[in-house]
Amino acid sequence: MEAKEQDSIYRPKDDELVSRINAYHTVMKEKRNIELSLDLFKDKKWAERLGSTQELEQAHKVISTSLGKAIMSFSDSDLKKASEQNS
Repeated sequence: MEAKEQDSIYRPKDDELVSRINAYHTVMKEKRNIELSLDLFKDKKWAERLGSTQELEQAHKVISTSLGKAIMSFSDSDLKKASEQNS
């Protein structure tokens, strides 16, 4: 199964800033997880548990697309507001 451009795990529950921030945090958490999985894949003990190279690369593409969508969802004023609120 090939990743489609619309495949994304970035799904804020609404358009509120806090929802978009929470969804961004979820994407970043999964980005760290897939990067760790890709690193662990080199270890034969872990490789059998993580799925195929193709599956991991597919997940990485979806997460990368999701991160791009998350980043693009924030305007300059959103970033300023979040910074002021220490979100």
